[in-house]
Amino acid sequence: MKAMKLYIKIMLLMVILMVGVISVLYIVFSEQMNNSMEDQMGISALDFARTVAGMEYIQEGLYHQAEHKDINRYVEEIRQGTEYQYIIVMDMKGIQYSYPYDSGVGKIYKNGGEHDVLELGKTYVSADRNELISAIRGFAPVYREGQQVGAVLVGLLTDTVQQEIRVNRRNLEIALVVSVFVSIVSAVLLSMNIKKSMFNLEPAEIAMLISERELIFNSIEKCLVSVDKNGVILFYNNAAATLLGLPEGVEGKQLSSYNTDLATIFEEVLVSEDRHQNEQFFINRGLHVIINTCLMYNPNKEVFGLVSSIDQMNQAIELAYELTDYKAMIDSLRAQNHEFMNKLHTLGGLIQLGNYEEALNYIDMLSIRSKELQHILVQHIQNKKVAGIILAKYNKFVENKLEFRLDKASKLSSLPKNVSEEIVCSIIGNLLDNSFEAIINHSNSNQGFVELFVQSNEEGFELQITNNGPRISEDVKKEMFKKGYTTKNNRSSKNGQGLYIIHQEIIRLNGEIYSENLMNQEGVTWYVKIPK
Repeated sequence: MKAMKLYIKIMLLMVILMVGVISVLYIVFSEQMNNSMEDQMGISALDFARTVAGMEYIQEGLYHQAEHKDINRYVEEIRQGTEYQYIIVMDMKGIQYSYPYDSGVGKIYKNGGEHDVLELGKTYVSADRNELISAIRGFAPVYREGQQVGAVLVGLLTDTVQQEIRVNRRNLEIALVVSVFVSIVSAVLLSMNIKKSMFNLEPAEIAMLISERELIFNSIEKCLVSVDKNGVILFYNNAAATLLGLPEGVEGKQLSSYNTDLATIFEEVLVSEDRHQNEQFFINRGLHVIINTCLMYNPNKEVFGLVSSIDQMNQAIELAYELTDYKAMIDSLRAQNHEFMNKLHTLGGLIQLGNYEEALNYIDMLSIRSKELQHILVQHIQNKKVAGIILAKYNKFVENKLEFRLDKASKLSSLPKNVSEEIVCSIIGNLLDNSFEAIINHSNSNQGFVELFVQSNEEGFELQITNNGPRISEDVKKEMFKKGYTTKNNRSSKNGQGLYIIHQEIIRLNGEIYSENLMNQEGVTWYVKIPK
């Protein structure tokens, strides 16, 4: 059997509750209306009984025991202009001087309830509920010169009261029917709104999504955290708890109570509604992270929060270095293969032409150049990754007919403990790539060269790269370390990142990076110094 939809359950429950409440109110109000109407009618009958008892003709007639018929005629003339069914005037013995029917005039009142008015002189309201008649009666004593001479009874049949009640009840029923209708419509609209707010999902589906979300988020090594418009934590995964130091059970609490730096960053995004993409920040007193944010919208397209992924900068750099190593290896193999094929074609041509001596000299020249580079790399550059990046860039320059010089004084026996080989590879690779771009885009690219000097030991790291590309203006020097800044014609999102990244790392290591134009000629020398 298919389960009932949540919005239908809500609608039915709301309708049942509203109908139930309105039904109870109807019963209570009806009962109160009956009692109130009877009380009002009784008070009205009592007031009229007092009025009749205060008439001088009635007082004198009872005192002098006038003709019953005269008093009855007088009273009936009065009654016919009112809504009361009967007015009974009696003396102290209970003899009726007036009665609704002539047959009752002159006889003793027998319907009861007259004791207190005749014996005690009280004024009161009494209900007469017997098998033949049901009425509300008002009793009032009649006095003459301070002496009670009789009593007046004014009666109003209950049927008359019920007619008044029915009119009022009908109005109440109409109001209640309208209320029930409005309640049903409101319940339907409310249930549909709840359904829309839940993206038309059922509780079981929501529970499944939450379970899946928890499993997915906690299986992701990337730090994920989400807050609402007011900075209240909506969810976070295990990686976020570890990185940000969030204890268990902080959902629903302010992020600013646990990490003010991150809370400030998120607040700026929510106010400006401008998301961050690979933005670098320092949080937790110096923790260098990369933050990406994505705004969350409700069904009305209004921002109600954000979700953010946070990466530690060192992990991102290590990943980038690994990718760079693979790329460098591929570039190196491709360049070596291309260069090797060019050399084979040259040798083949010399042999076919019969220039055997020139072919031998060409082989000797290649052997000497290769041995020089291999000697420096093997003997002086003892770090394999650094040697690999240098060799890859060497092949890139040679492939494009550019001269690559590795200073024989270069020596890299060990690295300071605070400087990783990945950082060194990134610095060398970025600066050599920038030199390559500068040379090939310059007018003297046919005579282009680059010269590399690298030295490192336990005391620090030092690097110099000289190229004969264009000089760097002072305006460019002020802007070149900013994120996204580039002088390349193709200003894609990938450009302007290299110098920015290595500059951030060098500054973090208390080092310095700067450039100087060559004296009296085209070219630039880059300097990098990182102390122990």
